[in-house]
Amino acid sequence: MRGVYEALNRGDLAAVLEKIDPDFEWWQRDDAPENDVIRGPEGFKAEWESIVDVLVEFRQEPKEFIDAGDYVVVPVMQVGRGRASGASIEQHEVHVFRLRNGMWVELREYQDKDEPAKLWA
Repeated sequence: MRGVYEALNRGDLAAVLEKIDPDFEWWQRDDAPENDVIRGPEGFKAEWESIVDVLVEFRQEPKEFIDAGDYVVVPVMQVGRGRASGASIEQHEVHVFRLRNGMWVELREYQDKDEPAKLWA
């Protein structure tokens, strides 16, 4: 997981896509503007490209990696600047991954660690 975040932060999307299962689903936060479910490696690629299209110097800095059985919980700090506005962003988010055979099959986003706790309780 650590290597995947490092790949994203250096812009190596190909390395990330190698870890995404064909049946992958990315569930965005409930408060996300579009609140979509992104599917498959192609969906991940399109969504990630749309993010870095509007944000420059975008980074996701993992704070810890928590083994929760079938899940890996990763609190992150997201930082960047708006490409058009130049405004800085800084937000905390929690990523919950479900893995199968070392591949990502699911990513769910949350505002804090308490929200997803029901997944592994």
